[in-house]
Amino acid sequence: MRQIRGFARDERGAVAMIFGMAFVMLCMCIGLAIDTARLYGVSRKVQAALDAAALEGAKLMSDDSSAQSSVPQRSQNTFAVNLQSVSSNEAVLTNFRATPDLSNQTVNVEVDVRVPTVFARLGGVRDFTFRKVSSSGYSDVQLEVVLALDVTGSMNQVPAGDSRTRIQSLKIAAVELVNGLFEVATSDSNVRISVVPWASGVTPGPYRQAATGSSSGTECLVERAGSGSTDDSLPGSATWAQPMPASLASTFLCPNEPVAPLRGRNNKTQIIAKINNLTASGATAGHVGAAWAWYMISPNWASTHSTDAYRPAPPSRNVVKAVIVMTDGDFTASYVGGAIPDGSSSNAASYDMFQEICEGMRTQGIQVHTIAFDLPNTYAIDQLGQCASSGTAHTPNNSSELRDVFRQMVSQLQSLRLTR
Repeated sequence: MRQIRGFARDERGAVAMIFGMAFVMLCMCIGLAIDTARLYGVSRKVQAALDAAALEGAKLMSDDSSAQSSVPQRSQNTFAVNLQSVSSNEAVLTNFRATPDLSNQTVNVEVDVRVPTVFARLGGVRDFTFRKVSSSGYSDVQLEVVLALDVTGSMNQVPAGDSRTRIQSLKIAAVELVNGLFEVATSDSNVRISVVPWASGVTPGPYRQAATGSSSGTECLVERAGSGSTDDSLPGSATWAQPMPASLASTFLCPNEPVAPLRGRNNKTQIIAKINNLTASGATAGHVGAAWAWYMISPNWASTHSTDAYRPAPPSRNVVKAVIVMTDGDFTASYVGGAIPDGSSSNAASYDMFQEICEGMRTQGIQVHTIAFDLPNTYAIDQLGQCASSGTAHTPNNSSELRDVFRQMVSQLQSLRLTR
């Protein structure tokens, strides 16, 4: 009995037992930490691959909203390509699904994941199982934007306190707008941009035949005859665009670059090159610039374009059309009835036609934005405000403010396209 009581009081082996148990627990915790780190790594890679798969499906739906049957395979292919860094020993992936949600305009993807454990199985946990999901929004709305840019002689001036001429500032801001709008383009057709330089008139380029009925003659056109001066009907015998009067041709100059139709992101380099190549000269016939901006975005002029890629889309809730008219001066030139442009003060006929053209565009649902760049004349600013869909013209006074205005327009147009 004494020996039994002595054995019970003997604590010399307890430390070893406690240490042994603690060591086992420590090893299990370290093992669980390692397995958890592996789990996190696999989860992160799978999520990245799912995000890429959802985005690819959304791009496909943006290109063609009727292509939903192709989304599962296209998304799964993208998922597989982006998952190459995950071996079959690291994770078992099953039940991949990619589903377009037409009502919410999203592509939803998901996959079941099983990650076998290495150390945690000693504690009875053989694997971790979970589901990963991702979603990407898409828009099948097309965006058509026309930049009607004043390249008159006054654009060579430098605003007070600025370090750049107006034409230099315009080029920087317009190029940023082009890049910004094409950033959201998922195809060559769902975002398209046209550039319409204008001064005393416009240079029609390949549209001379359609506008004048003749393939020869002047490369400087002013307003069309009759009712065609303020609408977007196709030109004809009574509404042909008129050439610059010969007596004025040496003074009232047209842009060095012709008007350009709507073009997508595949032509971004050419669009930017056209903007950067602009030079400033001539008087200010703003109504002519606005009219040609309308022509480039009007389905009524579709037949004048040489290819389907340039033709405006018919009106639809899935089409956003916008015209941006930028000028730095009073409208001083019109040619109605052979009138000689004033050249020094606001030209009532030019503004009257301008307002009718703006009203016509707004009636068709075209968003009209106007910019009065370093323009002190309150009458001219008011006229631009009346033209705009918002009822107010933007009034930047220097290069920095002009860039801010164009950035705002990028944001507004992107938002309008994605929420339409």
